[in-house]
Parts: sequence; C-alpha cells; structure tokens
Amino acid sequence: SQLDELVARSGSYLRMWREYNDLEREAVLRHAQSMGVLKYSERRSIEGGWRFKLVGEDKIDALLSQIEREGAVNLEAAEEIPRELIDGKESPRTNRTAYVGRWMRTAQGRGTLDLRTIDERSPTPPPKGVLFFSLRGDLKRLERRDYAATRIATGEAWMPQLILLIEDAPVPSRRIGAEAALTAASRVIFGGEPTERQQVALRVALNTPDIALIQGPPGTGKTRTIAALQTRLAEITEADSSITGQTLLSSFQHD
Repeated sequence: SQLDELVARSGSYLRMWREYNDLEREAVLRHAQSMGVLKYSERRSIEGGWRFKLVGEDKIDALLSQIEREGAVNLEAAEEIPRELIDGKESPRTNRTAYVGRWMRTAQGRGTLDLRTIDERSPTPPPKGVLFFSLRGDLKRLERRDYAATRIATGEAWMPQLILLIEDAPVPSRRIGAEAALTAASRVIFGGEPTERQQVALRVALNTPDIALIQGPPGTGKTRTIAALQTRLAEITEADSSITGQTLLSSFQHD
C-alpha cells in the first residue's frame, strides 16, 4: 500500500515514467500508421537481402519517397496487415518470428524495393503480402520499460529499496564496514596522489549502502576515479568471498 501511494503521487517519477512510455507507444504507432503499407506480389533473393515487386495503389510513389527520406527504416514482411496499423491497438505479442529488413534502395520506375536482411536467422518473407514499418524493436523496448517499472514499483527489483530512492522517500539501510579509498593498487591508477574530491568520490562509492552518483565536468578525473574504483572492488571481492562481485561497466562511447 505504501509503494502504491508513492507511485500514485502527482510528482512520482515512476508515474511520469509510465505516462511518457504510454505517450511514446502512441507516437510509435502513429508513425507506423503514417508510413502506410506497401503490397507486393512477389519477392526474390538478392545478395544480402530480398527484392520485392510492389503492386497497387496510386500513393505508392509518395510512400516510397517517405521511406527514402527517412533512410534507416526497418520494414517487416507479412501475409496480412497487423492489427495495430489498422485500428491503432497493439496486437498481442507472440513468439512468431518474422522477416525484418533494412531499406537499401527503391526503383520506382520498376516498382521494386530492396531490403537488406538484418538477422541471418530471419525466416524467408512470404511469397506475397505486405511491407510495413517494423514495430518489433520499439514495442520490445517499451515492453522492457514497463516490466522494469512494474518490478521497481512492487519492490521486486534486485534492489527492493530502489523505489524509495527514486521517489525520495525515507530508506532504511544497513550500514557496512568502511572501506579505504586508497591502496597501493588504486594509487597506481592515478599515477600519483589523487585530488581530495577524487578520494571523497571513491570513499562514497565504496561505502554507499545503495547507490552513489559521481558527477564532474570534463577533465576533473572521473575516468581515473572509475578505474580506481574498479581496482578497489576487485581487491575487496578477492578478500571477502561474501561479496558477489558482479560489475557492469558501460559508456556511450565505444572506447
């Protein structure tokens, strides 16, 4: 009941999360509907994908022009138009696989469209049918967000107190023993003595009962601090077998 009340508040982050997810789902469906549907009468294999012979409607040139403008478009091939493109209601998701390809080129004079196969395990597209903007990736992403929000809201996430942290509610926490920020190994990472703020960041990260956020402008030493933190976590894990030692390191840059 307490968790439900937290989520129901007007300023609740999880409530906003769900509202934005619903808005994005509606936007994704509207975009797919605006792209329209292309009918094809035959398809044949080409190097790296499939070529579809398009048939039919007066607006086919407009649809092809829109696909060319958008560029990186994934199209799905099916025998019939999915329900969500007809009435805007999301179809029940199934485990059925479908052919999805990335647009390569169109030859409007010949009425053909080429798709590059994204996944070599994809099934062969139907001999004839329809092509439409693929919603699979977007709907799967939105489904994962909904699942995550539900797990957090019900206290079933791996960190049960996460909802309390997100909603700025009092969080009962178990204090742990203080871990030293600096050791010989972590000092090597810094190539000298770290700044006072770097040492504070290390102490906070190592001794937080839940989540630590480290913020700093470019050039303030965040990368070395992260590397030193990784080193300390490895040392602590080796010394204490009760620590699980699962670490995920990610970045928006490939390096």
